[in-house]
Amino acid sequence: MSSVVSQLYRQIGESQEYCFNIESSRLLTDEEQTRLQLILADGFLVDSVAVTPFLTGERVVEMGPRLNFATAWSSNMVSICCATGL
Repeated sequence: MSSVVSQLYRQIGESQEYCFNIESSRLLTDEEQTRLQLILADGFLVDSVAVTPFLTGERVVEMGPRLNFATAWSSNMVSICCATGL
């Protein structure tokens, strides 16, 4: 079974943003993408989460856990996504 990994970005400051790596068994529909953006958004403002990074350039560094490492936050997000039908 193949999987698709996509990213969503939420800016949290002038020089910082969150990058969410989303793994799914297929491409998400537009409705599912919007639902996921609302879940990850700051105050349910769908425009605060984008499919392209807010920060670009040579000096952008991404830090975080390994993609195969499950955190308590990621486990909660998986539960929320399942509860909303994603």
